[in-house]
Amino acid sequence: MSDADGTVVDLDGVTKVFGEVTAVDGLTCTVDRGDVLGLLGHNGAGKTTTLRLISGVLTPTSGTLGVFGMDPVTQGAQVRRRTGVMLARPPVDRRMTGRENLEYTARLYGLDRSQAHDRLEELVVSFHLDDRLDDLVDHYSEGMVQRLSLARMLLPDPALLLLDEPTATLDPMAAHAVRQLIVDLAGAQERTIIVSTHDLIEASQICDRVAVLQRGALVALGRPQELAGRVAARGLRLQVAETHRPVVSKLAIDRGYTVEPMSGGEMRVHGVGYERVPQMVRALVDADIDVYGVMIDQPTLTDFYLALHQEDDAPADAT
Repeated sequence: MSDADGTVVDLDGVTKVFGEVTAVDGLTCTVDRGDVLGLLGHNGAGKTTTLRLISGVLTPTSGTLGVFGMDPVTQGAQVRRRTGVMLARPPVDRRMTGRENLEYTARLYGLDRSQAHDRLEELVVSFHLDDRLDDLVDHYSEGMVQRLSLARMLLPDPALLLLDEPTATLDPMAAHAVRQLIVDLAGAQERTIIVSTHDLIEASQICDRVAVLQRGALVALGRPQELAGRVAARGLRLQVAETHRPVVSKLAIDRGYTVEPMSGGEMRVHGVGYERVPQMVRALVDADIDVYGVMIDQPTLTDFYLALHQEDDAPADAT
């Protein structure tokens, strides 16, 4: 449970049961300093429960959980001093100005006036809030509310951030801005971040690793590109002369592939794995096919996730 070796969060067989529902089932995972871990899964997969367990809000039914080498339940005060939490609905008071929200939060954390002033000024510039800081939060866009919530969370300078779907309600531009802030917080500032998200493209962009949860159990863990690599290439796109298409189709079908005609002189050959691409291209050249373009449809984290869940699409009851 020590964080002397760089491990910030250490879950070992953590289970959480609510009545007859197992929300988290034997979760084992570590998160190192400066890493961004994404929690993926359907609604009810156990993502939010996992964040609540790490924050110390919930007590595990069984298993051990360490945060900075401490027990977040019995040593909750020490853990909370080093942890920032942002829920899906940011806890800001819309009847107050942005400045008032930040000053109130600083008082809650016991920051002295000078320290709070310096920290506030630094954060409002970093999060581009300075020109609207004295406006009521009720007049902010959702993107600004989210940035204010991040700034509020960072006032005590936490080393661990727990973010529950931070871009779920944002428009594309605001979501992009928040993603960039997350990347900067983990990269330049070496904070450890655990973020739950439904956005698989977002997870691919900002996460060092992703943990896929299914009915509370961990079913996959790895870097996004590594997980995507477990899925066969979606197909090989070829651009060939119109007159050669029948020959290409026969060559592909003879090798057990399926062929899909496309517009613009292209054909997609399905089922060609990475290791088979050179053989397929060589066969086309040997058959005197004029090949003008070859492109592999790269598998993505989305492809991996869908393949993993194709036999289990029913949502669970846990949250």
